[in-house]
Amino acid sequence: MRVRFPAGAKIASLPINVMPFDTGLAVDSTGHVWGWGINQGGELCLGNRDQHLVPIELPFRQLTAMAGAFNHAVYESAGQVWACGLGDLGELGNGTTGSSFVPVKVTGLGPSAHVVALVAAFGNVGALLADGTYLDWGTNGLGQLGIDSASELSDVPVVVPLPAKVTQVAQGGSAPGNGQTLVLLTNGALYAWGANSHGQLGDGNTTPQFSPELITPPSGVTYRLLASSGSTSYGVTPAGDVYAWRAGGAGQIGNGTTADSLIPVKVASHATGISGTAFDVIISIRPHP
Repeated sequence: MRVRFPAGAKIASLPINVMPFDTGLAVDSTGHVWGWGINQGGELCLGNRDQHLVPIELPFRQLTAMAGAFNHAVYESAGQVWACGLGDLGELGNGTTGSSFVPVKVTGLGPSAHVVALVAAFGNVGALLADGTYLDWGTNGLGQLGIDSASELSDVPVVVPLPAKVTQVAQGGSAPGNGQTLVLLTNGALYAWGANSHGQLGDGNTTPQFSPELITPPSGVTYRLLASSGSTSYGVTPAGDVYAWRAGGAGQIGNGTTADSLIPVKVASHATGISGTAFDVIISIRPHP
């Protein structure tokens, strides 16, 4: 079914990362944001939790990045980062664990921070800065913050200690018992941390990691794109080969079975993009002979 926007609204982009639960987001060619759906946590920042059956313009201008999951969302607008929705786990990043149906400013990113990407999962949010610094906030019961601490949560952004600058990040997790992050560094290395009960970090075991750990891909394989869904992770090589690992009970590995796999399995070729959510993954494939 076609989503019907008001006349004159030309949609330019959709979030690559997971959207909030049963809620859609889109950015038009003028940098305005549109949202629709259940809005269960007030993540549309409209001052209410009302359902919207058609797209409605959100209170942001000059939007350059956004992400959402469960009942919260985060928006980078005119050089500032704002959040709204449920905040019980610190996912709004404004120094409290309260919820907000209107935009609240994420604190602690620095006065001149240039955010180039935002990611979100069930109880976490992350921001990648132009200088390669990666910060995250929210719940931490399974090491989701990657700061070598068992603290319950952080309601402000914290810097994740990594040996090189980050070029790409994928955050997964769709329920209280999961939540993991994978990053690619400028030196090509893959690091991961957080929940690992299904082996979604790719380290060959099922122990949660509270600090970033180096993940070794299959021999001869390097990744240029990453994605992570509920408890499954994905890497795409420069040639477009897609590898998937761990939870496969709903077929999310993509190899024609419902078996789990601790070892990365090649499941597709010629991929140009990838996006994962709780039990699903979408891969865009370039035409080839």
